[in-house]
Amino acid sequence: MKSLINQRVGDAVAHPSHYTNNYGNVEVKDAMKSFVSTQDEYLAYLKLNAIKYLGREGKKDDRKQDLRKAIQYIEFMIDELDN
Repeated sequence: MKSLINQRVGDAVAHPSHYTNNYGNVEVKDAMKSFVSTQDEYLAYLKLNAIKYLGREGKKDDRKQDLRKAIQYIEFMIDELDN
């Protein structure tokens, strides 16, 4: 699935560099996937992140950026279900 977020804003939302600093070239979401036992646990992690960005919308970052981040996590969920 071609991310709508990647088409609009690039790496700042889809693959921010600060998410790979502690894990080399592995994004935190991918590291988290290796820590859980089931796909349902990983999907729950992704869903909670989408909810987090919806809940903080406009309180920390730009409102649109928070919404794009929520969409990105939903797209991660869709991609996971497609695999």
